[in-house]
Amino acid sequence: MSGPGRGAAPATSAEAIALIEAASGPGELFGADAACRYRRLARLTHPDTCPGDERAARAFAKLASFWRDHQTGPLVARGDIANLYRVSQGLLKLVRDPADNDLMRREAEALTQLRGQADARFRAYFPSLVQARRQEEIRSGIQRHANLIGPLTGFRSLAEVRSAFPAGVDPRDAAWMWRRLLVAAGAAHRAGVIHGAVLPEHVMIHPAEHGLVVKPTEVREVIGDGLQAGLPFDALVAEVTAKWDTYYILPAGASYAGDAQVLGFWRDRLGQNVIELADLDAVCETIALTVGLGEDAISLDDGLADLGDVGSPAGPAVSRALAVIGAGRAALEVAAAPDDLDGPSGNVRL
Repeated sequence: MSGPGRGAAPATSAEAIALIEAASGPGELFGADAACRYRRLARLTHPDTCPGDERAARAFAKLASFWRDHQTGPLVARGDIANLYRVSQGLLKLVRDPADNDLMRREAEALTQLRGQADARFRAYFPSLVQARRQEEIRSGIQRHANLIGPLTGFRSLAEVRSAFPAGVDPRDAAWMWRRLLVAAGAAHRAGVIHGAVLPEHVMIHPAEHGLVVKPTEVREVIGDGLQAGLPFDALVAEVTAKWDTYYILPAGASYAGDAQVLGFWRDRLGQNVIELADLDAVCETIALTVGLGEDAISLDDGLADLGDVGSPAGPAVSRALAVIGAGRAALEVAAAPDDLDGPSGNVRL
């Protein structure tokens, strides 16, 4: 008597055992209604159904392994408390120790809160929660909480980056990583979510799509354009500098103070508007006087004199920092025009 085909439901334990033994992977056991199929096979091969039957026990263990693979897919990473498995909808994050189920639940709550309350411009900085679920072990009945999150193709953790570049990354790469991390942390905090462990293992970056290509949603609120695609960094700089006076200040005490590579990168784009400042405490005074110079509201000498009048010790540092920008700038003076300016200039304007 032949057993049921692969598409037919087994009616007896013997038929279920034969099906499981013949299967080489989950796809040969579980069809469209995978959960129903699994429950039927598990019921027919369970040790309680076939006590003392070693063949049934082996089939049941194989079934359990196939079901786990069907549910979770291949293992792609091991985190602090959970494993991540590749599945068709993204990544399944399954807690290893059931005692940490509450942490997985809180993660799901936080991701839901971020999706609903975080600024729409910055939601791309956080994983999207597809589904929160519970998974039960066949033999023990132990339940583990799992979060299904959207695909994260091409991402690497900062721990992997540190391992790959033990001597440190290019300062320009460090800059966009740090900038995006600050944006993400700030957006989370404003949405009422506090991340208590911002560690390299918990931060993922995309090496290809980093800060040198800005997403349309990040640009729209600043430039006001309805972009349909990402804007390359140099194009973004051109847009910003065309609309505003744009400066880059690198004060002493900053991570890359005095770094020729970083300064050269920005000078190629902003020219003389790159400011090296020798005193970190003079940043506010430097910005204030830079604005005044840019608006032709004051000269460098007058601005430095004003700083001295209010007792600020920042004058020498500001003077050195703005020596190039302030050269030739003078305050606007209102006065009557000299008499010899009256009359035609001698030039014919066409």
